[in-house]
Amino acid sequence: MTGLKWRPILSLNDVVGVRETFKALRFREVKTTYTISAKGTAPERAEVLISNYDLGEA
Repeated sequence: MTGLKWRPILSLNDVVGVRETFKALRFREVKTTYTISAKGTAPERAEVLISNYDLGEA
């Protein structure tokens, strides 16, 4: 993805393997909840947004 002219964004679980695989790219840590099969309150989970450009702060 580093040589692309378009600006893709991936959202994946924040685990060591993901960070190692995409280490040449830029990361932004985010928290999310998976509610599709959750019963009751869904816990927050760590994910990373991965791209070939600066994702900035939100």
